[in-house]
Amino acid sequence: MKSCPFPQSPSRLRSAALILAAAGALAFPSRAGNVDTELLILVDAQTYSQSDFNLILDNVAKSFESTDFYTAVTQGGVYGKIASSVMLYNLPTNPVAVTWRELTTQQDFFNFATSVRSIAYPNVGAGVSYAAALTSATSHMNASPSNGTVQQITIIDDGTGFYQADPTATKAARTAALASGVDVINAVVFDGAWQESTISNYYQQNVISPTGTVSVVSSPQGGPKPTADLGLITAAVKTSVTGPAVQYAQTIPEPTAPIALGLAGVIAMLRRRRVVD
Repeated sequence: MKSCPFPQSPSRLRSAALILAAAGALAFPSRAGNVDTELLILVDAQTYSQSDFNLILDNVAKSFESTDFYTAVTQGGVYGKIASSVMLYNLPTNPVAVTWRELTTQQDFFNFATSVRSIAYPNVGAGVSYAAALTSATSHMNASPSNGTVQQITIIDDGTGFYQADPTATKAARTAALASGVDVINAVVFDGAWQESTISNYYQQNVISPTGTVSVVSSPQGGPKPTADLGLITAAVKTSVTGPAVQYAQTIPEPTAPIALGLAGVIAMLRRRRVVD
């Protein structure tokens, strides 16, 4: 006579299968429409020059072409994908320049970068208004077809005329954005030579979220930029665009833990029910 640790009863096998399925569901929730981060990038369309506008686009594109960003999203996140979109601001209507797209494969990231680089310079402005930018961004975020664990807005500004913005209206728009579910509002401001502290204080008090940051690059307005400044702008854009998503991916629990717990439960159940031949 010997014990049989895994009885062959069909009903018990079905029970084990159901528990295994439940363990798998805990580890890998339904992916339909779910993404790790909804990332909305606001690009200043009223830059000092077209070269500054193109500089923003190129650095946003480089961020999405980064292998580190792709790896963090696809291998570190719960769902392994993000949704992203680009809007222009400081225009009469703050139009959507790149619609919401879910990015899973490396080709998705490259295609998104190509779309960013192809955005046309509007060559028109409507005054500086971070309030209108945040209000438009909040509405667009709420219309996203995806469901992000984290909602992030990144503002990229060339610093021209920021002092014209209404701080009271800007702060109210920020409050409304956070109340609607936005988790992170961060910013990059370049061409901030000789007014770094003023820009930083304005953004901290009125624009970014408590969890957000503002990076101010002290490059001069207009004309060719020193190589060192270009490097600082690239680094600031990449950190602000990809940083929160990468940080989220690095802090989530190990996805295999629920499976291990589920298997342990199955084995314990079967051992309790073992029978003697």
